[in-house]
Amino acid sequence: MREKAQAGAIELVYLDESGLAQVHPNRSAWTPCGEQHCIEAPRGQRLNVMAALFSSGKAVHARYWCSSTAEVFLGFVSDLATNASKPVVIVLDNASIHRAAAFRLALKRRSKEELEQAVDHVFANFGGQFKIEF
Repeated sequence: MREKAQAGAIELVYLDESGLAQVHPNRSAWTPCGEQHCIEAPRGQRLNVMAALFSSGKAVHARYWCSSTAEVFLGFVSDLATNASKPVVIVLDNASIHRAAAFRLALKRRSKEELEQAVDHVFANFGGQFKIEF
């Protein structure tokens, strides 16, 4: 794959996501025996970032304040594919959203044109039919 990318035949893309918390999660602490460990535990949303590094040196990212789901992942990958001028090979880790049935089925059952139309439909109706609420 690397040779094909270096020859310009394909675009090799390394993709991953990460979440950032406004408050550090306190998952464990040392407390003397017999005492109760009491702390404030403020909860807040996490800023999730999905990023793709292309073999050509380009980097693309998306940030969002919702959970990383297969649907969010599919939208990000679809956007990468529609902006590519050559075949794209994506390198992923084994995260559950990368293996989700919704993602695998969407890729298998849609042609390029159908996938492009679906993405265009979402963005054309963003703010109306498709909303993000905080």
